Amino acid sequence: MKHLTLIVLCSCFVALSQAQDTIVDYLQKVQVDYRTQEHIFSDSVLTNYDIVLFGESHGFKDTHEVKSKALQEYAERTDFSWILGECDLLYSRMMNEYILNEDTLGIKKVLDTSKGTFNWTRQHYEFYKQIIDLNKNRKNKIKFLGIDIPVSGSDSTASRIIGIMQKYGEADAIMDSLLYVFNANDEQANHVKQLLDNAGNKTYDAEDLFEYNYLLKNILYLHEANKGDDLFDQVRDSCMFLNYQMLVKHLSLEDEKMIGFFGSFHVFHEESNNIRNFGSWLCNMADKKIYSYNMFYFKSRCIFPEYFIPPFLKIFRSKKKLYYKMTLFNDNRTLALGYKPGMDNLKKVAPRKSITMYDLTAKESPYKSKSLLVFNGMENYHTTDYFQTAIVIKNSKPAEPLGRNRQ
Repeated sequence: MKHLTLIVLCSCFVALSQAQDTIVDYLQKVQVDYRTQEHIFSDSVLTNYDIVLFGESHGFKDTHEVKSKALQEYAERTDFSWILGECDLLYSRMMNEYILNEDTLGIKKVLDTSKGTFNWTRQHYEFYKQIIDLNKNRKNKIKFLGIDIPVSGSDSTASRIIGIMQKYGEADAIMDSLLYVFNANDEQANHVKQLLDNAGNKTYDAEDLFEYNYLLKNILYLHEANKGDDLFDQVRDSCMFLNYQMLVKHLSLEDEKMIGFFGSFHVFHEESNNIRNFGSWLCNMADKKIYSYNMFYFKSRCIFPEYFIPPFLKIFRSKKKLYYKMTLFNDNRTLALGYKPGMDNLKKVAPRKSITMYDLTAKESPYKSKSLLVFNGMENYHTTDYFQTAIVIKNSKPAEPLGRNRQ
């Protein structure tokens, strides 16, 4: 019996080893150096897909190299105008104004409003300057379409609503009270809902009325998302899609090609961690063909905002820093993007200090029949049901703060 057990275990080990070798062989066959590859996008991706999404973990310097090259090629090979952004509408409008006016000081002014977050980096600043340069030779200027809920707080949204109301000689004390809070309480949210219900009675012009309705809804979206930690991502992604729908219809963008840059989970085409991701809403409810690239990081470091650091760890660190250099996201284990064997295969084949691209949809791809790089995905779904190309970043340095790393 002992010998039989040993034989079975050995057989299982050999089968597993052979399966791993097959996966590694496939990855080596399709491996492409992102930095030297002439074309990131195949002709079929550019021709057959309406929206291309890139999923990232924030705070890594090489992430911005990926985004910069992707944007450059997408601008050269398509006549697109809109970048889907993980920011709210008001933020994207401010940024668009400065980009279109080639105002780099204005761009820095907007970025400074997010000082201490992942957004306040030299790499983001250079990315916006790149858009200015691209626009110099384009008839259709590149702009941002901010579809996120106001995750940084409701005060700027409330301020804009108050501005619209004042334009028509109106005032609202409860709306004024939202200028001083991050998120509406239940009483304030109920009042916002009443304003939204009565919006049909307003005599505002069409543009002001659209914006008034849109912004009121976003205050309610933020309120709903913050009812519990387990609700935030679920509500946020569904509301991002609702915002996308409203803006696309209002701006008549139904036939526009787009490129988008988001945190990794947002670009997934199917549900994961019991969350229906923004990419999933796009694929299943918007009748859009989506192609997603997802980034994985090994032996890399990121900048990590101070407010994420647990208090007990700050005993060992300077309390005056805005950011720390962390390896917390190393190998994506913290984000649980993939289970360990699948991650180990990527780590094994990717060269040191590299950015490498792997098409997971090629002929005989094991990723089309196995859930090798998706953790907590839906049963009976496979890797390519979530994203189609993996970009592996090894030995990235952290992104750089836009200014002095001090509070």
